[in-house]
Amino acid sequence: MEDPISNEDGCRRLNEALAKVCTDAESIQWLNCDVLPGCPAGTVEGQDVENCALKIESATSCGAAKNLECTINKLDCGSVATSFTQPLGVENACTQLLTAMGEKCTDVQDSDCEQFIQCPGGAVESADVLSCITAIEQTSTCSGAQGVECTILAKYCAP
Repeated sequence: MEDPISNEDGCRRLNEALAKVCTDAESIQWLNCDVLPGCPAGTVEGQDVENCALKIESATSCGAAKNLECTINKLDCGSVATSFTQPLGVENACTQLLTAMGEKCTDVQDSDCEQFIQCPGGAVESADVLSCITAIEQTSTCSGAQGVECTILAKYCAP
């Protein structure tokens, strides 16, 4: 390999490229790094990732960008981690959690989501989010809602 980079770094670059093409309503919720670049715990060819990113950025639409196929050389790939049964993008999960918090608290900030999900961008298991929302709904005060402890498993987190 001429320009080896980690799968995570490759994934980050591809995610940035997709974010330039996919905006607002059609935005990408999260990128499955096990699929693209597709070398879990391994190394990928940086130039291949860059070529793929440039193809994505020059796509005519978000749909076209998401459907591009890229050839990326890989080295020392691990096995694909078990995927979630029902993955939910972090942004969607935060919106749901903050809506539940808003029913108990008058002043809810986007940063309040960080107490539940320590993943700035990626995917979470939807069942974990639902159980957390249920716990929030069972509280009677804002401080109670803010004190809810949840375990929300995250994957493909942006750094």
